[in-house]
Amino acid sequence: MDIFSRKRLAIAIATALSVVPVYASVEQDEGDEFNASFLHSPNGQTINVDRFRYKNEVLPGEYLADITLNQKPLGQYSITFIDERNGRARLCIDSALLAMFDIKSDAIEKKPTDGECLSTFEVIPKGKFTFDLSSQKLNLELPQELTIVRPKGYIAPSRWEKGIPALFTHYRLNYYQTKRENEKESEHYTYLGLRSGATWNGWTVRHRGSYTDRNYRDKRYQSYDTYVQHDVDTLQGRLTLGDFYTQGRVADSISLRGIALASDPRMLPNSQQGFAPTVKGVANTNAKVTIRQNGNIIYETTVPPGPFVIDDIYPSGYAGDLLVEITENNGSVRSFIVPYTSGSGLMRQGQLWYEVAAGHYRQNSHLYPVNVFQTSMQYGLNNVLTLNGGATIADHYYSGNLGLIWQNPLGTFETKATLSHLKNRPQSPSFKIIYSKNLMDSQTYLYATAEYFLGDYDYSLNDTVLDHDNPNLYSKYAIKEKYRLSLNQPLGDSYGNLYLAGTANRYRQDGKLAYGYQVGYSVYLKNIDFQIGYWREQREDQRQDNQFYANFSIPFSIGHSQNYLRNAYTRDTQNHYIAQTSLYGTAGEYDQFNYGGTVSKQENLTAYSVNAGYDSPFIRLGITHSHSPYINQRSYEASGAVVAHPYGITLSSALGETFAIIHAKGAKDARIKNKMNHRLDYWGNAIVPYLSPYRINSVGIDIEDLPEDIEISATSKDVIPRANTASLVKLETQSGTLHFFDVNLRDNTLPPIGTEIFDHQGRLIGHVGQGGRAFFRTEETNGTLRLVWGPSQKEQCKLNYAILNSERKVQCLPEH
Repeated sequence: MDIFSRKRLAIAIATALSVVPVYASVEQDEGDEFNASFLHSPNGQTINVDRFRYKNEVLPGEYLADITLNQKPLGQYSITFIDERNGRARLCIDSALLAMFDIKSDAIEKKPTDGECLSTFEVIPKGKFTFDLSSQKLNLELPQELTIVRPKGYIAPSRWEKGIPALFTHYRLNYYQTKRENEKESEHYTYLGLRSGATWNGWTVRHRGSYTDRNYRDKRYQSYDTYVQHDVDTLQGRLTLGDFYTQGRVADSISLRGIALASDPRMLPNSQQGFAPTVKGVANTNAKVTIRQNGNIIYETTVPPGPFVIDDIYPSGYAGDLLVEITENNGSVRSFIVPYTSGSGLMRQGQLWYEVAAGHYRQNSHLYPVNVFQTSMQYGLNNVLTLNGGATIADHYYSGNLGLIWQNPLGTFETKATLSHLKNRPQSPSFKIIYSKNLMDSQTYLYATAEYFLGDYDYSLNDTVLDHDNPNLYSKYAIKEKYRLSLNQPLGDSYGNLYLAGTANRYRQDGKLAYGYQVGYSVYLKNIDFQIGYWREQREDQRQDNQFYANFSIPFSIGHSQNYLRNAYTRDTQNHYIAQTSLYGTAGEYDQFNYGGTVSKQENLTAYSVNAGYDSPFIRLGITHSHSPYINQRSYEASGAVVAHPYGITLSSALGETFAIIHAKGAKDARIKNKMNHRLDYWGNAIVPYLSPYRINSVGIDIEDLPEDIEISATSKDVIPRANTASLVKLETQSGTLHFFDVNLRDNTLPPIGTEIFDHQGRLIGHVGQGGRAFFRTEETNGTLRLVWGPSQKEQCKLNYAILNSERKVQCLPEH
């Protein structure tokens, strides 16, 4: 963390005083005596060492610090040290800082109320606080029995931020113009896609829709969804009201106008996400438990004697059994194996995913008077079994499914049985099997599915809404059997990769089989990417298509640009062929420009296309043009976002569901960290378009482009946003030109090194250095300053200054 604090001079002084530790305890101590005469200074200037008599040499004020508990990171917090007027500063423990430590109630003597500031001894007398000035880190050492054992990466819901009030819209505008041969007029098509929303106090509003205009006549706006949401922390889920789509994780995704409650796995810490088995064992002594996967240590901890459970293992890859080693304190080692294969839908033992929704059915922005209720769930029974099920119930219709996922040494099997029924029609059962396996020795990955529809018809909720009594509603090509297969086989270093994919459908009406498969090989040699493959398809009408393809791509660089030359060739069984040559790449210091061009030849016809784009901090622009003997087409594209927030209106070229607004007054043109081409605008605002919800996100700016007349307190801050919210990252700045004056007191002595300088508004704007030289930053050309080097009136004075005055020597007089 880069810290540029107003206390830099004091920190430098503390570091220079070799008898004073930079790593400071914030506890009480007897204090030490320093003889200031040993610290030489020009002109007999004194150095105020009263603040450094104790191990705590921290100056009063606020510090943006990294908070740790027993050296375990918890995040950032702005801590406060209060001046006790005895040359000392005391750490303030408020309710938010105490909640951040997340410790047992037995460790807390007294809880601060909102707005109350208590000492460390009043709140946690059994703890030891230390503050490292050099790294700005506050650590609490506390006996292990007083801490709460949490999964790795756990963040208390009380720290999830509700965000700030904000309005936004993300837009994507496309315009197409097509001119066909022998047609007098061109075709025109305009598309505007919108994703808009608002956030306020933890509530979020979202809307998605699109406007289309064909030939300036057929104009239409379609709304996809409009809803409000709010987190339900105790259920690790989110409440949704309005027009929305269900998630479709177990039951089919449907559009409703109503209400839904669904869990959000992102609320779980990283160590609890994805599938990983629970490891159980027994230790005879204080033992070290080591877990390895594919020879790599992925987890290690120490456990006390007795049974232990480890349920916060991070998922790792597709497969690889876990080797658990228990090393007792006498050196003896015991081990056992826990099978592990990451399969689709597998959940950790005891974890539950759920969704419950009810409302009226919607389709294509049209609302139907059909009441619908849908529920879905998944539950991890143990390390090898996951249960899932769901049901959809509506007027004249119901559908239910029940499934089981089983992991074993042969692979992962998933079964799913579904029964659907439409009024006045027979039931329609179906059965689905999914198999996946990753062979670690050969790195082969196999995925296969088989689905059987046992009834005469397939019923969906849409059928009952449109016309459940219409016998002609159902296609004669309704599928009776469906098969899918994919195989990926790496061939080792420098030998490439082989893949196979296939599909097959058998139809109920005539029993005919439609299928398609593709086999391919790719290899990367000396920066050249080669691909070859064969594809074949037989459709329902038994007609066949076959195609062979081959292509290669060569990268090359010119200055800041990264470019690629690509050649592709395809030929079918009728000897029709297409040959293409393309050149594309990026340019600019930050790859903000992109371009491409393609020339293709098909039989005796030649066509070409070109495209170019520009990605600015505020908008993305693109243009394409294509020409062939029978058609000419051009298109224009613009996309970006507009965000209204308490500090103004800010433009951005991109915007995710969860984002941040940086505000640093006066720091225009400073670059956002990790966003190479994104900078603060004229008003010191910028959008960080993507944040990870319920996680610690570090957001900040790069000081290399900071204006010279701006000083910033911290270059980054941590935020922990809730999903779909806008977070504010306000970086405090001090503007004005840096000035200096040589100051002496009434008795012609010099103010001590480290004396603080305040302006007429009471803001700390500078310090006194050696030789009485006062450095301060201000935008004003004249005024009054107050110098403070101690709590008594005798240790304070005032001076008047005028920047335009060439005289650099001023006198500081007592206030009274």
